[in-house]
Amino acid sequence: MKETKEDILHIDLFNLEDEWNAQPNLYRMWSDKMAVAKSDLNDAKSNLEYVRARLYIQIMNDPASFGLEKTTEKAIDSALVSSDDYQEAQGELNDAKKNVAMLEGMLEALNQRKDALKDEVKLHLSGYFSEPTAPEGCREEVDMMKKRAVRRKGVRDRD
Repeated sequence: MKETKEDILHIDLFNLEDEWNAQPNLYRMWSDKMAVAKSDLNDAKSNLEYVRARLYIQIMNDPASFGLEKTTEKAIDSALVSSDDYQEAQGELNDAKKNVAMLEGMLEALNQRKDALKDEVKLHLSGYFSEPTAPEGCREEVDMMKKRAVRRKGVRDRD
């Protein structure tokens, strides 16, 4: 099983059928991870809003415990943002955003992998990976050269 992202994105040119069979499952697996990450992002946003509201109420009820003499909006915002609970919730939100961004990149890479697979199949069907062929008039000469090379090699191998 492919372990790293680099392994997952690698295309085995000599095994295109298996690569094509694996592509939908790879995309589905990473799409599922994206769905979970988006859910985590929504949870982190909700948690930050909750922490902000809870802290706002605490500050309004007891501004002195937050080091405030006056409860102006600017002072309340400063106290909110500087609290440990708010900073922790903001960090969780940032981590969730980063995870979604990374998964978006992986899904884009899988789309590019699909396009690359299409192009590899086109190259294969057009004979790109076949042996070079000689023009009609030269085929006999090429065959003779191959036979001579085989004979020479056979003589050397016996020595």
